[in-house]
Amino acid sequence: MPTPLSFPPASNDDLSTIDSLVRNAMAGHYQRHQLAWDSAAFRLRAADTRFHWLQLGNARVGIIGYRLEASAVYLAELHLLPAWQGRGLGAQALAWLRQQAAGHGELRLRTFHDSRAVAFYVREGFEVVRQDGVLLGLSCPLPPLA
Repeated sequence: MPTPLSFPPASNDDLSTIDSLVRNAMAGHYQRHQLAWDSAAFRLRAADTRFHWLQLGNARVGIIGYRLEASAVYLAELHLLPAWQGRGLGAQALAWLRQQAAGHGELRLRTFHDSRAVAFYVREGFEVVRQDGVLLGLSCPLPPLA
């Protein structure tokens, strides 16, 4: 039986590691759109973000981060290390977040319009609701509280 994906919370001591993971995951997009990564701005946004590791056994294979907003939950980060992509772990992470966020209306996120993540999110039930420059806003309904 495969090891189940678990979601242990990250601590404040993990912020440098999380910053590095996200920066590396986004490097191609930032380079393609001539943007510069700003670790200070990331850390400011991270103050309101709940981060959880995506973990298989003892191996950290990615990160998920979300913020509770007034009428929605905002998916700030979902990144898997390259060796773990394409194995259904991202879908498992979204299912976990939907369960955690049940009753909060909708799940929202932003991603680059030319990211391969757009197709993943659309397959997972998200709809494009707006475009702001190179970024798309996507949304999907969350289940009601059980």
